[in-house]
Amino acid sequence: MNRETLTPIAHQLLGTHLVRGVRPGDLAAAMEKGQALQLDDGETICAEGDSPDALFVLVEGHVVVSRRDANGRARTLATLEAPALFGHMGLVDGSKRSASCVASGDTLVVSLTAEDCRAQMAHSNFEAAALRRLLLSSLAQQLTHTNEQIRKMIDAGSLPMGFDVSDEESSPQVERELTLSDVAHLAAALEGWQVQSTD
Repeated sequence: MNRETLTPIAHQLLGTHLVRGVRPGDLAAAMEKGQALQLDDGETICAEGDSPDALFVLVEGHVVVSRRDANGRARTLATLEAPALFGHMGLVDGSKRSASCVASGDTLVVSLTAEDCRAQMAHSNFEAAALRRLLLSSLAQQLTHTNEQIRKMIDAGSLPMGFDVSDEESSPQVERELTLSDVAHLAAALEGWQVQSTD
C-alpha cells in the first residue's frame, strides 16, 4: 500500500493511541514497508502459540481475537475494528502468540515482519521514531487499562482471601477469592485485549 492511502490510517492510529509529536506521514512511511494482506472471512492471521514473526495494522474490516480455555474451547476476547494495531507484544518480549486473530468479513491488514520492524527501529529517522512511539504508547495504554481493571476489582471486592481493603474508618474486611474470570480479565488486559465474555 502506498503512503497516501496509509496516511489517514496512521492519523487515526496516532489519535487512538494518544501519540503526540508524530506526523501521520512518517508513520505511514514506516507502514508502507509492510506487506498488504487481503483476507477472506474466517482466515487466520496469526494463531495462539505461534512464534511472533510480525505485527499487524488492521486497515479495513474486523478481526476476532480468541484464546483457548483450560478445556480447549475458543473464547472470544475482543473484536477489533479498523484501524487497529495488534500482534506487537510478542515482538517486544519474544513471547509466543497469546491469542488467535481471525478475519471477520473481508479484511485488509498490513503486516510488518519482526525483521522489518527491528531494521526500521534501528534508525534514527522520523519513520523509526513514529513506529517506536506508537508501540510505546500502545504498551503504556495496556498497562493503564490493566491498572484500571485492578482498581475496579478492588472497588468490587474481587481480591484474594484476606486482602484488607478496609479504610481507616473500620469498614469490614473483604474476603473473596479471585475467580478464573478475574484472572482471565487481568491476563487479557496485560496483553492488550479486553475480555468481552467468559461464557
